[in-house]
Amino acid sequence: MGTENTPDDVDDVDDVDDEQEHSREERAFTLYCQGMRVAEIAGTMSVSETTIRRWLRARLDTLAQEERAERAEQLLRAIESQRSIASAAWRAYERERNEQEPDRHEGARYLSIALTAQREVARLQGLYYRIGQEPSPVRITLTRRPDTPESPESPDAAEPTERQSSSDRDK
Repeated sequence: MGTENTPDDVDDVDDVDDEQEHSREERAFTLYCQGMRVAEIAGTMSVSETTIRRWLRARLDTLAQEERAERAEQLLRAIESQRSIASAAWRAYERERNEQEPDRHEGARYLSIALTAQREVARLQGLYYRIGQEPSPVRITLTRRPDTPESPESPDAAEPTERQSSSDRDK
């Protein structure tokens, strides 16, 4: 019997190839970060410049995605923090209002804190939604209104004169 590859053997070979490819991509990225140019990296690693550029672009895209995810997570934490501040300020305002002799200045202070926290939440939410979404394309359509007696282009256009032909008046 000959040597036949089982599916497990093929998977092991693929894993080794993927691991070697990944380590070469990492090495190329490390060299790039150390200041080597793409052509120098390609010559050092005996790989085409196109391959090096593809590896670098993939790595930089991955880093950019990780950075966006981290910023989104930080914004969510900041939003939750501001919401808890607003909630605590509202509770303090309610306690102050329910006292026998409430201090109006204290109540106004708590409302001011709650309002400021709510504004900050709104501001942060605006930033959060911009991170995850691509800007939608802006489409502008210009249409010309028809020239009618109700909305003439010029005062002279309201009434046809003798010099205008009948076809001009029908427009």
